[in-house]
Amino acid sequence: MAMVNYPYPTNFLAHLPAWPLKVSATKFENLTADASDKDMLTAFFNSYDFFFAKSEKLQALDSDGWNYMACNEMVMPISQNGVSDMFWPEVWNGTARIEGCQ
Repeated sequence: MAMVNYPYPTNFLAHLPAWPLKVSATKFENLTADASDKDMLTAFFNSYDFFFAKSEKLQALDSDGWNYMACNEMVMPISQNGVSDMFWPEVWNGTARIEGCQ
């Protein structure tokens, strides 16, 4: 949602209001420090659902859309070591990326 957090309404990924992150955050406004886990998860779901319910008919948000963009528009040479990050170790391999895109 951060990539469409504009100060004006948009409709290229979904019909969203201006500043959709602020609108999504309003789902947490009534929580207090002693809120139950259920209340926090409900607020999180409602915040999450705010965006995805508006975009459920769009195919651009599925993994195929991301893979298409990653192969045709933006090369992201990202690797992770599994020590200083939370991901499984994976070294960037440009040849493998090209093969995966073909």
